[in-house]
Amino acid sequence: VIEAAGIVLDKANNGQLLQALGGAAGGGLKNLLVNGDFSISQRNAPGGGVQLPTTEVPAYTLDRWVGAADGPAASTNGSMTRIPIPLADSRIGSEPNGDQANALWNVRCTSNNTTTADGLSVEQRVEGLIELAGHDVTFSIYADTETGFAITGRLEIWQHFGDGGSASPAVLVATQNINPGQETGYRRFVVTGTCPNLSGKTIDGNPSLRVRYAENVGFAFHDTYLALAQLERGSSPSPFDHRPASLELTLAQRYYEKSVEPDHDI
Repeated sequence: VIEAAGIVLDKANNGQLLQALGGAAGGGLKNLLVNGDFSISQRNAPGGGVQLPTTEVPAYTLDRWVGAADGPAASTNGSMTRIPIPLADSRIGSEPNGDQANALWNVRCTSNNTTTADGLSVEQRVEGLIELAGHDVTFSIYADTETGFAITGRLEIWQHFGDGGSASPAVLVATQNINPGQETGYRRFVVTGTCPNLSGKTIDGNPSLRVRYAENVGFAFHDTYLALAQLERGSSPSPFDHRPASLELTLAQRYYEKSVEPDHDI
């Protein structure tokens, strides 16, 4: 079952069977993120961007994703825009399992830094803090940047115990710096960690497991492109779990649903 799902067998990894069963069930059970392919943007017109605040207070952008300034000066004033990936895009290389060939959308994160002490962060908050405690989790995402710039960021996984939770409301589960130099195509970046147990913690007010891509000290005025984000159980990444578009929209509308006037043409 594990090898049939396209996963290299590791007998010491107890999470691989869950990964394999998630993929074998027809998709939709493995990726714990909603809108991981950045295909849904109910709040914005097609091609429209979301201006991020110049503070570290996050703002919702594409469905389920929040963005914010990240850095001591908090002067990023960037934006996030959903854009299609052209089928002939030369940046899309030959990746294992054909992940990138199936990516139709990405998100362009534009950093309008006034200082290189700032960057921006992109985050999703996932229900399941209690269920995932004590388990290995893996966060992966594809990233690229415009020609002449380097990706200098980090991936993070956090436990957050809620607004009224423990005195230390968040615990860093895992972090991984990514600084591969200048990019000429998408690469998959990965961070894995074990979620600590919740013994002695107080859970209250929207607890979550949070995954984040954040820029390190970087360059002013540049674009970073993100695609195919996935959070899954286990200690290694598996092929991206493509869900039917109708299912992805339904999952997103549990949290936010755009309405129209009764006489509005659809």
